[in-house]
Amino acid sequence: MELLPVISAAAAEAVALYLIARCRCVLAPDIHKAGQPRIPKIGGLGLIVAIPFLWLLWNPVSSVAVAFFSVPLVMGVVGLLDDVYSINEYVRVAVSLGYPVALYAVGLMPKMIYVPLIGRFSDALLVGAITVASYLIFSNAVNMLDVVNGVVPFSMSLIPLSSLVYGVVAGNETAVYLSIASLVVSLVLFVFNAYPAKLFNGNGGTHVLGAILSGLFLYTGASTFVLMAALPYIINGILIIFSSRGIKGRDKLSRPTKVINGLVYPNENSRGVLTLVKSIVMDGPRDEWGIIKAIYALFLASFVLSLLTIYLWRLI
Repeated sequence: MELLPVISAAAAEAVALYLIARCRCVLAPDIHKAGQPRIPKIGGLGLIVAIPFLWLLWNPVSSVAVAFFSVPLVMGVVGLLDDVYSINEYVRVAVSLGYPVALYAVGLMPKMIYVPLIGRFSDALLVGAITVASYLIFSNAVNMLDVVNGVVPFSMSLIPLSSLVYGVVAGNETAVYLSIASLVVSLVLFVFNAYPAKLFNGNGGTHVLGAILSGLFLYTGASTFVLMAALPYIINGILIIFSSRGIKGRDKLSRPTKVINGLVYPNENSRGVLTLVKSIVMDGPRDEWGIIKAIYALFLASFVLSLLTIYLWRLI
């Protein structure tokens, strides 16, 4: 595995995020903290800077590299523009769905998906539907849980470990590289977004990481194990979809929690919208750090479950 792309990407991302944190531009309030301090909300720019190093210094012309890295890059730019200019929702959706569809149509996406413990899928329509749906679902799932400091990059530092373990066990060098690349850029972002955050991920950051999560699911051969490690995202998404009666953007939902004197309470006036965070505070209010620790514990448990599933797969 080439170390140059990973080291270069990590260094470029760290410099970009440091400058963003220092520049104090494109600010948003951190609503869970006393005084609601305003911090930069364009952490996704650091990921956008890192991706070309991971892609172009590795294997720029392979279909896996094009699919894995170009989709997060495009979706991240769209999210970043939304952070800065609040672009039209339909434009965001059109680009987020249209670009993967275009890549698949011209043959620049792999035509087969391997699902451990189930089998291989090669039907063109089925693979295309799974590919497009995964980008839509995971990008929304990651965005919906980006409500407290550090949770998204923390989770995206664990989930690639599952596909990394699979890649090592299966001798899949591509899975190993993609997993390490995802892990490293997530860890760098975590340094800046961990509680108390120096900057927010923003829509740019969550769109990039959601697309990377989709890529780990689609192109590493570890889809079953990635799903296991991402269970908190899936649970949060299911809670929101069923309680709000449909798929809606976060800005379309009434706020499910409220903050009073630094403590987070369930919002009884949120029209029944249920989220993972709201579930955590149903039995009693918690401060932000208490909520973060609870979500960290859920992702750690999901990661352990993923490792157990890999062990089961090896036994069969």
